[in-house]
Amino acid sequence: MITQGRLKEVLDYNKETGIFTWKLRLSNRGLVGERAGSFIKPHNYREIGIDSISYLEHRLAWLYVYGVFPEGELDHKDNTPYNNSILNIREADRFQQTRNCRVSKNNKCGVKGVSWRNDKKKWRAVIYLNGKQKHLGYFTDKEYARKAYCDAADMYFREFANHG
Repeated sequence: MITQGRLKEVLDYNKETGIFTWKLRLSNRGLVGERAGSFIKPHNYREIGIDSISYLEHRLAWLYVYGVFPEGELDHKDNTPYNNSILNIREADRFQQTRNCRVSKNNKCGVKGVSWRNDKKKWRAVIYLNGKQKHLGYFTDKEYARKAYCDAADMYFREFANHG
């Protein structure tokens, strides 16, 4: 496992951009001054190989700044897995990460927490709390349903609220 000292010996890290660049040449691929790492498909996380071990770039950013690897998971505040600015990364558990997600690609109306109920001819707003669905109401206007979801997300999820 790499240490903060070794990491700072081989890489520079820009806290604003989240980009690592090589300070030392460790292989034929990584030239001094060039951006370190590559994308991992299909999730678009970046990884960097150091001393024959691959590390996720956002976890290295945490180590670089705080001196330790995060104990659990890290969340990208803006949901962009390759934006590894330390300002965009925070420790989070699995529930917090699921709260900070975009609207599902399967969502037909395009608004997080909102669906059309044909039997009632109204929009329904729901939020999921600890794996259970909480009904927020039926609305004649989709924007009112959206506001109900957003208000509930802000109240329950606080800094992890994502309105989609």
